[in-house]
Amino acid sequence: MRFLISAAPAALLVSPAGAQVGLESDLCRGTEIGAKASKELAVNVNAASAAFIAQDYAAALNAVERARPHAADIAQRSVVAQIEVAVMVDAGAGAAVIPKLEAAILDPCLAAVTREGFTKSLEQARAKAAAPQQQ
Repeated sequence: MRFLISAAPAALLVSPAGAQVGLESDLCRGTEIGAKASKELAVNVNAASAAFIAQDYAAALNAVERARPHAADIAQRSVVAQIEVAVMVDAGAGAAVIPKLEAAILDPCLAAVTREGFTKSLEQARAKAAAPQQQ
């Protein structure tokens, strides 16, 4: 299942000094992701997103790891986590993605449409992990 990067990462893609993004919860609503994002975060989120689009999953995950320490608030950490989960799902990470999906679904900054997609992916990953392995 291919995921579209939600509005939160898109704000960083537009500009490191980007506009305010509409996030789902009061905890995240009004957070100006782009305006507060460091250059390092923006560069690495952009690199992760570009690698994800190019289906270079190893490069995308490397960029996520470089971005993670620069995520300064809950909204920025959410952006990084969303990209990581989308990459892992698309890359077919199997059971390894289950705990990441479980955490992502509980993220108060996650857009409803992304939560729905992650929930479906979680159900599929759990079903696949529970299925008997063919020899």
